[in-house]
Amino acid sequence: MFFRKHIFVIVIVCLGLGYLVGAFLQPRVQNRRIHSMAFNLKDTGLLSDSLCDFMTGQRVNLIDTLAKKDKNLLVFWSPTCSFSKRFFLHQMNEQAVGIYCFPLGNDLEYLKFYVEKHHVKLPQIMTQESETFVSVVVPSIVATPTFVIVDDKGERLAQYVGTNEIDEMITFLYQ
Repeated sequence: MFFRKHIFVIVIVCLGLGYLVGAFLQPRVQNRRIHSMAFNLKDTGLLSDSLCDFMTGQRVNLIDTLAKKDKNLLVFWSPTCSFSKRFFLHQMNEQAVGIYCFPLGNDLEYLKFYVEKHHVKLPQIMTQESETFVSVVVPSIVATPTFVIVDDKGERLAQYVGTNEIDEMITFLYQ
């Protein structure tokens, strides 16, 4: 009986230590993955002349658009991802920086419903192939939401995955 009580305590202590070590190391592991999948505008389909704002149908030349602001936020999100949806709850100053959203889902009806229902005014950029809109091809985006901050020439300044560091990202974006 005495031995069983000690084993129970040892197991609880080991589980607690494992949780703490995992929580401490998790951001470092995630940063290595992000570094290995670093965003490079030239490796994407974002320089295509077939980009359009899905909601307005207007053509978008991303290089010309990025050149208008010193810092630009590229938001890669999915309309079915609850973490992606949290981003749209934040008040962003689109006058200070350029903010461009790239939905990575092809359920166009749900995307349009979500954007209209939540009054999202940010451009939703997709590729237009004949009469159909499809998601842009960006191999370095491995999770949603992914936020990439680029300068006026399209060079990556920072990259964030998920919404855990959204306050840090917003601070970096507006400084």
